[in-house]
Amino acid sequence: MALNIEMRLCLPRDRGTVPFVRHICRHVLVELSVTVDCQAAVLLALTEACDNVVLHAAGDDEYEVHLEITDEECQIRIIDAGKGFDPFIAEQLVGEATDEAGRGIMLMRALVDTLNFDSRPEAGTVVRLVKQLEFDGHPPFLNGPGVVDGPPPSPSERSGPTGRSDAEHG
Repeated sequence: MALNIEMRLCLPRDRGTVPFVRHICRHVLVELSVTVDCQAAVLLALTEACDNVVLHAAGDDEYEVHLEITDEECQIRIIDAGKGFDPFIAEQLVGEATDEAGRGIMLMRALVDTLNFDSRPEAGTVVRLVKQLEFDGHPPFLNGPGVVDGPPPSPSERSGPTGRSDAEHG
C-alpha cells in the first residue's frame, strides 16, 4: 500500500496563520514517525515560505498551502496571487546568515532537497518545497502488524460479553 496524504489550506494572509499551518504539518509528520531533524527542516522551510507570503505578497488577501506527503517525500506548494517577484534578483539580494532579514531563500534552499519558484508579474508566486522524508521506523498503519482492512467495528461489535460497551462496564 502506498501512502499519499494531500491537504489544501486556503488561508487569510495573516501572521496568525503561519503557526497554524506549521502545527497541522507537524502533526502529520509526527504521526508518520518522521525523524525530528527531518520535521524541523520541513517546518522551518514551510515557516519561511509562509512568512514571505504574509509579509511581501500584495493583492489577494488569501494564500494557499498544498501539502502532499508520500512514503518517500513531502512536497509543499505555497501559492499567492500577489504581484510576483524575480527569484534570481531576490537571491542576489540575500544577506549574510547573521542578518535579521533577507535570509529566507537561503534557509529554504539549505533545508529542503528542491526549492522552485514560479513567479509572474501581477499573477502571483508558487513556491515549491520538496524534502525526502526520513523515518524513525515504519508509520503505524503501513503494512505493519495490526493492519486491519475494512471499516471500524460497530458499537455492538465492540461490546463486551454482557452486551454492554466497554464504557458501560465501568
